[in-house]
Amino acid sequence: RDFQTTPESQTIVDDLVLASEIRAKMGLDRSISDDRIEVEASDGIVTITANARSLADADRVRQLARQVPGVKNIESKIETR
Repeated sequence: RDFQTTPESQTIVDDLVLASEIRAKMGLDRSISDDRIEVEASDGIVTITANARSLADADRVRQLARQVPGVKNIESKIETR
């Protein structure tokens, strides 16, 4: 029997892809220390949890996430050290 995609399973896959694309974008930006950044997505709502070095780093993380297609909103749980 073949796997049948449901709307729910497609949403889960889309969220995983979205979070992965954001992580990849952050990984390519050498100005961001991404070792403590967690990215989760749920129906296009992205939650970023991090401990940034500065407000500028926190702003850069949010800016990069906004550039990824499919991001509807960002919930930021970014603290600065």
